[in-house]
Amino acid sequence: MKSKDIQRIGQLYTESCSEDSNVDESPKSFEGLFKPVDDIDYDPEELKKGIEVEKEHTDHDEIAETIAKHHLMEDPKYYTKLAEIHKDS
Repeated sequence: MKSKDIQRIGQLYTESCSEDSNVDESPKSFEGLFKPVDDIDYDPEELKKGIEVEKEHTDHDEIAETIAKHHLMEDPKYYTKLAEIHKDS
């Protein structure tokens, strides 16, 4: 991801925050979220689940996809596990 792309996503996120009074508007709230995402083979179904989950927090597909990819880099089954946790609670 290029620096200008990171800046654009950060700007979109900031705009989203100003529309949602429940979100911390400080730059620290998105610090680190938009670091370049590794170009790995994401499971397409898991990424799709992730984007849908993250769209609960933003109307911007780019932001949702970037956040989902960060979670999937840490755990390729992040959203499957998240769904299981919510199902059990």
